[in-house]
Amino acid sequence: MAKHRCDVTGCTRNRFRWQRVCARCFAVLPRRLTLALIAAYRSGDRPAWRALQKEGGRLLADNLASESRRLSARANRLGRGFPPVTAQQAFANHQRLLGEQD
Repeated sequence: MAKHRCDVTGCTRNRFRWQRVCARCFAVLPRRLTLALIAAYRSGDRPAWRALQKEGGRLLADNLASESRRLSARANRLGRGFPPVTAQQAFANHQRLLGEQD
């Protein structure tokens, strides 16, 4: 695949030659924005195309930031309230669950 960059500002992913935005941006950004970006490029309206690129970049940054916050909150939730388990404790728990005795 040739090195064609996504049209969204701030996105560094590659895209196919026949695409204007990468698969991630296409899935994340609203359809109206994506379709307007493609239409502006095809019509040759460069000022509108650049404005849509910047708007897409802002929306992508907001989405990635909220996803990062969501994942870190989930990690905190999963790790909270449970002390770390050592290898010896895990082995003993496994034996207890299987009904094995020393």
